[in-house]
Amino acid sequence: MDNFATASMQETIRSVQAVVARPKQVEEAMEICSHARHGRLCVVDITGLHHEDAQRIADFLGGVCQGIGGTTERISSGIFLIVPPSHRLLRDSDNLAGYYDEILRRASSDR
Repeated sequence: MDNFATASMQETIRSVQAVVARPKQVEEAMEICSHARHGRLCVVDITGLHHEDAQRIADFLGGVCQGIGGTTERISSGIFLIVPPSHRLLRDSDNLAGYYDEILRRASSDR
């Protein structure tokens, strides 16, 4: 069982795709939206942009993210993560043991 559970968790981790983007204008943000709609996590860095451009891009991406049922998470000033609805973001305060117990339960029921 331990080998099966470990293999299952590794497959779950391998199946996550992420995009790192540094858009300079709103038009480039549309490509990021496409990635989010296809279930990819997107790390977006808008540091170094003029405040108005950065705000416009952040507002646009936030609206699209909300429209597809995802969430946005601020990583730091000017850097945020778009989490599509197909993913669950775990925080330090989440019950990680419960999450892994659920993965193991699903893995054993799939056999």
